[in-house]
Amino acid sequence: MKLALHLKAFLLVMLLLAGLVSGSIGEEKAYMVEKNPEKNQQRYPYRVVTDSAVLYLGRDDIDMLGEEKFYAGLDLLLANMEKDFAEVKAVLKDYLKKEVPSIPIYTDFTGRAEEAELTDAFYYDPDMGIRLFKGWNDAGYSLLHEYVHYLTDACVTFGINRGFWAEGIAEYLSKLVCSNRMARSFNYAMSDEFAAGLIAHGAADDEGKVDIRKVYYGAAAAQMTPITVGEKYFAVCNSWMTMTELQQEHPTMMSVTYHQSACFVEYLVNRFGMDYVLTHMGGTAKEFKEAYGHEFEELFGEWKAENLRKCEEMQLAIY
Repeated sequence: MKLALHLKAFLLVMLLLAGLVSGSIGEEKAYMVEKNPEKNQQRYPYRVVTDSAVLYLGRDDIDMLGEEKFYAGLDLLLANMEKDFAEVKAVLKDYLKKEVPSIPIYTDFTGRAEEAELTDAFYYDPDMGIRLFKGWNDAGYSLLHEYVHYLTDACVTFGINRGFWAEGIAEYLSKLVCSNRMARSFNYAMSDEFAAGLIAHGAADDEGKVDIRKVYYGAAAAQMTPITVGEKYFAVCNSWMTMTELQQEHPTMMSVTYHQSACFVEYLVNRFGMDYVLTHMGGTAKEFKEAYGHEFEELFGEWKAENLRKCEEMQLAIY
C-alpha cells in the first residue's frame, strides 16, 4: 500500500511539473489539477476546475502537508463533491435562479485568519467564495454546509436572514437531508475512537457506521439537559456562549446550537412544509410569530419534546 501511494505521489508530481494532472470525480467525471493562470498564482499555484467550483490550491498548504497527503485528501474530496453539490441543488431546484455560477474555494490550511479560530470553513460572498481552514478532514465535513450558504445567499429567489435561519437551513440540508458523501468519506472529521463511542450510544446506521442524523438528534437533546450546563458551545449567532439553565429554559433565535437549529428547522419543515419555511425566514422574533402563529420559544419547546420521543424510539443514549 505504501509503495503504491509513493508511486502515485511521484507520478502526480511529474504531471504537475508538466502543468496538468487528471483524476476522478464520481464514476464518469474527471478533474484536472492545472497551473493557475490567474493573478493569485503566487499563493495558489494550482487550481482544479469542476462543474460547480474552482478550487485554488495553496502553495504553503501543499508544503505543510506534503504532496502525497495533500493530493490524497484532495482526491477524496473531489470523489464526492460534485455529487453532493448536485444533490443539494436538486433539493432547492424550485427556488434557484436560472444560473448558479461557479464558486471559488480556497485551501487556507496554513492561514490563521480570525475566522479560522471559530470554524473549519467559511463562506464570505460569491466573489470571495469559501475558505477551508483546518485540513481535508474538516473541509470534507464542512464544505457542503458552506455551499448551502452560497446557494441561499446568492442563488435563490427567496430571502434569508443570518443567524438561526442561515445556519439552520445550511445544517438541515447538509446534515439531515442530503447524503453528504464528502463528510461521510472523511468519517465526519471524527477519530475512530470518538466514532466508536457514538455508535456504542446507538448512533449507527444500517452498515454499522456513524449515522449523522442520529448524532444530531442525540446532541440536540443533550444540549437541553443539566450535563451541558456550564459548557461552552458555538451558537448560531457565530459566537461562543456558555450554556446556562436560563438559556435551556428560554432559548432565543440567536442562542441555540447548530445541532438544535438543524433539528428544529426539520421540525418546522415537517409541520409547515418546505415551501412555506423557505419563503418565511424572517429574522426577528416578531416575524417568526407572524409567520408560524407561535412564539419561537413555544414551538421550540414542542420540538424539544418530540425530539426526546424520537431519541427514545431510536434507543439513543443522550450524550
